[in-house]
Amino acid sequence: ESMLSMSKHKKHLKFRLRRVAVKKMVDDKNLNVNIEVDGGITLQNVQTVINAGANVIVSGSAVFTDDITGSVKSFLKLLKECD
Repeated sequence: ESMLSMSKHKKHLKFRLRRVAVKKMVDDKNLNVNIEVDGGITLQNVQTVINAGANVIVSGSAVFTDDITGSVKSFLKLLKECD
């Protein structure tokens, strides 16, 4: 199951607060779950989201731009660097 989503409104503050709470809960309870972030994912913040513990990334508008192929390649390159 997935456990985390990111609100587009005041996203930085909400993400930080939820990240700490969710990551702590997962660690404290030794849970084997996926942590998903959906909404507001960009090339500029995807690495931060992954470093915070997310392992399921949902990105729509950042991928489906004028240059979809270029966007996908850029995301894949960043994801490989995070691996």
